[in-house]
Amino acid sequence: MFTPIISADSVAPMGPYSPGMDAGDIVFFSGQIALAPDGMFKSESILTELDQIFLNIEGLLHASKLEKTNIVKTTVFLMDLDDFGVMNKRYAEFFGDHKPARSTIQVAKLPAGARVEIEIIAKR
Repeated sequence: MFTPIISADSVAPMGPYSPGMDAGDIVFFSGQIALAPDGMFKSESILTELDQIFLNIEGLLHASKLEKTNIVKTTVFLMDLDDFGVMNKRYAEFFGDHKPARSTIQVAKLPAGARVEIEIIAKR
């Protein structure tokens, strides 16, 4: 049996999906963009977006009783790979010494006009 994960610290889904799905030892999280819990899109800069995304991720982890160190894989979707250096620096600050496996992909478009989206997979 799978258990949907919803966090009061993150925005409600924009469609027919769960923010996270607990599959026992593995927890899958939908991609996070810079939507704050109040529904406002934090789009002043890519750094502003990343800061909100990491707050959303922390909220989902907290709702799942997990920590950043439980994250085993991330996928970063960027509208422009020229933002990779800025993203990589903020990503490194967020994760510190913990270094999950990661893929980074340039995409044509993201929801709500986002510049970046990050999804994670965690293990209990």
